[in-house]
Amino acid sequence: MDELVRQVYRDVLEREGDDDGVKMYSSHLQKGRSIYWLKNVLRNSPEYKIKSFQQAEPEPKPEPKPKPEPEPEPEPKPKPKPEPMEPISRENKEMIRMKKEMQERLKKQSEAYKQLMIVQKECNEKELQLKKREEQLKQQNEAHKQLMIVQKECKEKELQLKKREEQLKQQNEAHKQLMIVQKECKEKELQLKKREEQLKQRHIIDKETNLKWDKMKSEISQSETLVNVFLCVRDNQNDLALTLSMLRIIERNHKTMSFNYYIMENDSSDDTPHQILDFFKCAKGRFRIEKIDRLKWGTVAQIDRVRDMADYRNMMKKLCTTWDGSKYSLIVDTGVRFNIEAFDHLVKAIETTNGCVMATPFGTVDVSNQYYDTYALELKNGRRGLWENTHLPIVEVNSAFGGFVVVRSSCMQKCDWGVIDGDCSEHNHFCKMMRRYGKVVVATDVIVRWNP
Repeated sequence: MDELVRQVYRDVLEREGDDDGVKMYSSHLQKGRSIYWLKNVLRNSPEYKIKSFQQAEPEPKPEPKPKPEPEPEPEPKPKPKPEPMEPISRENKEMIRMKKEMQERLKKQSEAYKQLMIVQKECNEKELQLKKREEQLKQQNEAHKQLMIVQKECKEKELQLKKREEQLKQQNEAHKQLMIVQKECKEKELQLKKREEQLKQRHIIDKETNLKWDKMKSEISQSETLVNVFLCVRDNQNDLALTLSMLRIIERNHKTMSFNYYIMENDSSDDTPHQILDFFKCAKGRFRIEKIDRLKWGTVAQIDRVRDMADYRNMMKKLCTTWDGSKYSLIVDTGVRFNIEAFDHLVKAIETTNGCVMATPFGTVDVSNQYYDTYALELKNGRRGLWENTHLPIVEVNSAFGGFVVVRSSCMQKCDWGVIDGDCSEHNHFCKMMRRYGKVVVATDVIVRWNP
């Protein structure tokens, strides 16, 4: 196709076609244009018109003059005057003007054609650039689509990974919980086995203890036994009557036992002294009512309170005059609720525990199962103020009280209350002296309730 266009250039313009023109016209022929159309385009071009015009009126060429032979130099002659030119006709002037206009027009057309060719070339270049840009954009669009697909896949995989991580985390937590539950089950199983073993041992101990107690109870019931009961009171009009009434019930339930009461009262501002006076109208023993004018401490843990309480309890002990005939002594705090069997159970603990001289109950507050009298508590390992759970019926301790205590009278006669330090009560000193003669125990089955 390019060769055909070049041949048309040779036929019409009598020259070789330029590359840009050949390429442009070849593209037109490929799109369906004919050779006739191409020849008309070239004939209408400014280049063809200029060439046709020049071929129509060729300029006359001057004939060459023969070289004259050298002549002798003539004498100088005066210069002749120039002959006047013949006037140009109107037709020639018009022809010259039209020729100039045509040349000017052809020149402008040639310039316009050159500009057109430049513009066409620029357009072609821009078209190629646009096509190239479109191709690049198309490739970028495809790449963007692929990127979006990849990003979507990545997000889906990321969500799947997060979901999997969450599942693994939940499984891990469930596994941990399962391990904790399994551990707790094993611990509870061990505790149950230990509890079963303790219950077996306790059953054996209780059986032996009951046999021993039945024998001793028979001996006690056959001989008259003296019991000393000790109380320290101050401003207890709301609960003293109930405490004394319960003690009298215990006394009436033990026909072979004689109860003597020793009550120390000081500085009460309510009806407490009168209740004591009324009680001793029908009870045996001694009491002391007086004004000492000491501070009322309540339940605070201070060394001055410990010192005052030790003095009150020692004054209470000095009231007793029946040590020789007494086998048991009962020390009671007001504000403690106990049942009528508590005394028998504590006596049983003393008599059935080898070497026991002092038995205390498991004191709690109201319906709580937590040990209350921690200020007087010291375990055998020396730990103070914290009860360790045990299922044993009898637990040996260094010190305990609980508000309702049975001791052997012969040992109590040789002991008193005092101060060790500010971190424990006056009972710790008393128990320390009692341990010289035997064991101090807590009977965990004997429950008393504090009403602070």
